[in-house]
Amino acid sequence: MVYFPAAFADPESIGEYDSPEALLAAIPGAARAYRTLSDEYEHRVIIDLPYTGGDFLARAHYLKGSFHQTEYRLREFAQRLDERIRERDEARRAEKAAEAAKRDAWAMLPVDEKLAQVRAPRLAKEAELGVDGALIDWAGGHSSWGESSNRWGSFVNWLITKATPDDRHNLVWGMNWDHGTEVFMWIVQQPDTDIATVAKTIWQASASYHLREMSRADGTSYAGRTGLNDLDLIDEAVTRIRAGFYVPRDGHDPIGFEGPPIALGVSDDPLVRAAEDRLFPPILRRPIPGRPESELRNGLPKIYWDVVN
Repeated sequence: MVYFPAAFADPESIGEYDSPEALLAAIPGAARAYRTLSDEYEHRVIIDLPYTGGDFLARAHYLKGSFHQTEYRLREFAQRLDERIRERDEARRAEKAAEAAKRDAWAMLPVDEKLAQVRAPRLAKEAELGVDGALIDWAGGHSSWGESSNRWGSFVNWLITKATPDDRHNLVWGMNWDHGTEVFMWIVQQPDTDIATVAKTIWQASASYHLREMSRADGTSYAGRTGLNDLDLIDEAVTRIRAGFYVPRDGHDPIGFEGPPIALGVSDDPLVRAAEDRLFPPILRRPIPGRPESELRNGLPKIYWDVVN
């Protein structure tokens, strides 16, 4: 029940709500019925506003004028409210049509154009702050599951200044991806990250999903934008692999990779083959020799596991 303590001196003035539009935002439906009551002190105007789920009763107080004036004002208000509802519905239909056209136009964009739009903010921030600075900036505004940005800032400081390649691999293996791709992006941007770690990052970024999306015959890959940040991560890592970016630290015993979890190179579909060529350089299509994950030293302090899980 909503009360309108202001008088209906002007149908545009509805007391608790500033305008008919504000009322409509809370009550979908039109004024279809009304009745009046009177008591010792005032005329009480009641408007029934039907809406999905039952009748909504809006109550207003009219403190000036006669009973007939009250009834007239209420009729005038109901008419104006109906006009606003029609205007609102027409505007919503136009807005939905524009949104549908925008979605259709986006769906038909080439994948690289979609990826460029998603990637642009990240590249701009990295150009301004550097790779480390971009991650620090992200951590300063990130919080999750009760963990404050201060905890994330402390974790990122440890990651940048103290984490080893083994620690990075453990993070890729154990960090919750619901936190976003920022930490994983920083990991693949480090030249001493193990190739096995990069390979694991690519596969954990739902590489199988991207293989399906990028081989769509109807040209509507990533129509709903889902997964484009992960694709940006994969594309960044693959670009660096092809450029020979990754060089192990002196004295570092490389980590192994068991090989891709799905069979590659078996499809005759040219779209699938093209997607495989883009997503999976030759080194990612075979096992990578090195230490098994079970032998990795876990240097991530427990306090940070509580943050990233």
